[in-house]
Amino acid sequence: MKMILSFVSFSFLLFFAACDAAPASKSTDEAETEIPVVDGTDGESASAEKTGLVQQVEDAGYPFFSLLLFADDTGVEEWYWCNVEAMPDMDAAALVALEGKMVLLSYSSSTENALLDLRYEGNSVLGVVDGDLPEGLQRLTGILSGTHTYEGGDLPGKISVSDPHEAVAEFEFFVTQEMKDLEGQIVEAWYDVRTINRVQGIRPL
Repeated sequence: MKMILSFVSFSFLLFFAACDAAPASKSTDEAETEIPVVDGTDGESASAEKTGLVQQVEDAGYPFFSLLLFADDTGVEEWYWCNVEAMPDMDAAALVALEGKMVLLSYSSSTENALLDLRYEGNSVLGVVDGDLPEGLQRLTGILSGTHTYEGGDLPGKISVSDPHEAVAEFEFFVTQEMKDLEGQIVEAWYDVRTINRVQGIRPL
């Protein structure tokens, strides 16, 4: 079950990376010669509202879903991250039923590190090949920690990779046994830094 959740979560991250319109700060080739560091995540913004047409709802591994909204005010498509268990008066069936309908979203935004691959001695721990990764990823080499605190369940755990200069990149991820076996080892984390919009509430119009 944990492996299934990890695969679904990872597939969603790759899908989100392909849809992300924000320009990457460095190319994958550039990352090979220079290791950029992003120390964790910033705080969430205050709640905002957006009106638009729900164009698509994708299952990202219960209780998570991704929602594509065509904004009424800007005419721009944007993805939103939904946890139906954290949304009042909402469940999976009701969320999927909103496809093709106008809604009012309340949401918050935060900048986070999305882990797309973890490598040990040059080999992917997640079974990823180079061709599966999008361009422009960041890379950090350091010590893996936090995997042993993950106890499974529907929610991801929080892990970190720390480089020798004490910079830390944190990630939310469904931890596998292979990752736990590498606790305390030096690994390479390949990741994207992106803005995540989390839905707090949704109301049909």
